[in-house]
Amino acid sequence: MNDKTLTFPARRLAIMAIIFIGFAVYLPKIGNGFIFDDQVFIQGDESIRSISNIPSFFLTDQSRLYRPIRSAIYSLVYALFNYQTPAYHLAGITFHIIISVSFFLILEYLGLPPLITIIAALVFAVHPLHSDRVVNITGSFDLAGLALAYAGMAIALGPSGIFKTILSSLLFALGLFGSEEAATIPLLIVACSLPYRKKDVLKVTSIRTCIFFVLLAFYLTARFLVLKGVTRVAEYPAGGLWNSIVTTAPMFFMYLGKSIIPFGLRPDYGVILRHGADLHGLIALAGLAALAITCIAAVRRAPAIYFAGVFFFIGLLPFSNLLPTDTIAAERYFYHGLAGPSIFIGVLFAYGLPKDKKRMRLYLILSCVVLFLFGALTINRTRIWSSAYTLWDDAAKKDPYSYLARLNRGNELQLQGKLLEAQTDHIAAKSLRPNLIAAKIALGGDLVFLGKLKEAEEEFYQALKLDPASADAAISIAQVKVISKDYDNALRIALKLYQSGDHRVAVLNVLGYISAQTNHISEAKKYYEEILRVSGNEEDKKQARHNIDAISEMQN
Repeated sequence: MNDKTLTFPARRLAIMAIIFIGFAVYLPKIGNGFIFDDQVFIQGDESIRSISNIPSFFLTDQSRLYRPIRSAIYSLVYALFNYQTPAYHLAGITFHIIISVSFFLILEYLGLPPLITIIAALVFAVHPLHSDRVVNITGSFDLAGLALAYAGMAIALGPSGIFKTILSSLLFALGLFGSEEAATIPLLIVACSLPYRKKDVLKVTSIRTCIFFVLLAFYLTARFLVLKGVTRVAEYPAGGLWNSIVTTAPMFFMYLGKSIIPFGLRPDYGVILRHGADLHGLIALAGLAALAITCIAAVRRAPAIYFAGVFFFIGLLPFSNLLPTDTIAAERYFYHGLAGPSIFIGVLFAYGLPKDKKRMRLYLILSCVVLFLFGALTINRTRIWSSAYTLWDDAAKKDPYSYLARLNRGNELQLQGKLLEAQTDHIAAKSLRPNLIAAKIALGGDLVFLGKLKEAEEEFYQALKLDPASADAAISIAQVKVISKDYDNALRIALKLYQSGDHRVAVLNVLGYISAQTNHISEAKKYYEEILRVSGNEEDKKQARHNIDAISEMQN
């Protein structure tokens, strides 16, 4: 859309700088392992271990998420590299770099001044607020869909041509099936087209946008049929639509603040649930409305400010809690929306650039210092993400009132055998969220290790009362029964779970142990051998092999 673009050598140099700096700040994460939800979506998902399952991904969900392209990429990486984490990390960094370069090209096509375009893309590439999305393997693979969609948008805004129309449509379609965030791209194109009056440009863009909307309708239909619903969860965490709106509005300003001063970053925030005519929520809503009006008013005189608002508001639309979600706010939700503040930072630097050569040098040095500081903070975040304990310990120290941070730090302390410290964290998580099933189960686990079986069983039954379908609570009760040598009841519970299709390691271990204790050796070996097939965790496999060897010795 822009006739005054960078020269080819300058454009190439800018793209190389984005690629180099983007890789440089995230390369330290290569040594990190699988943590957080990687254990669910990668290690714990048996289906991704065969590329023959790829067609089935388009017909099934993954933990109530419909992202078949992401699952397909998991399968391809697993087929080539098994569970070698550096390969997964490199793939995730690549997706982030593709988005950053596409963002640069999009801004160039939109006609923004070259300096704003370059600074905005560099800020986007290195910003520490992205770290929780890019450093985490699962989070970075969610970017695959957005990378495809951004590339499709960059091509859609470019020159005309039937091949480019087909290619942009194909990339957007694939992006939709990789991440729900890609659904915002047609809205972005429409909003970004408003400042332009060239009929030939708008005609090409309009045709491509119409195709995008048709593809979006097809995707939403497929998603609805697979999930048998619109959203992952059925209820609003804040207790209703209006409560969710007044709760979320202040978080938008939190995101804006972190985009300018990115300190105190963590994977979870203790969100204050607001209700009715909450003053803070209403003030935040009024502020967002004023911000939106200001950006719209700037559409002709200061299009860069308008585009900053467009990317901010539309980028955050999937996480605005207008539909029910399981988490109200998280840094990883701001990845797409951070494009807006990145443009704004580019505007601040570009329009503040002095004409005097000496001052200009100092100004450019200051710009480099800011980028360096952002990069250093991002590298530090990769260190914090090096293990589950360092991640949640950092989060709990920064926000002791985050139930998720206290719960997960407690879980890691439990694994380290620091049971009293774990119990303290789990009690705190339970007090912060009294009806949180995971906190009750985790606390029960502490009590089991401390030998307080009756108290542990009571916690597990409370969890089961909150959710009678909770397999975690049921298998925990079965494990207590095993320790108490109540094999009949333990077997009854574990078999019920197994027959319902629950073949997790915990269930198989209970069945294997009981079978061995009751001299059903072949049955025990069957369950332990199944662990070798379904588990992606090497410790689980090691223990299963040890149990098989022990059983074999019993037979001899």
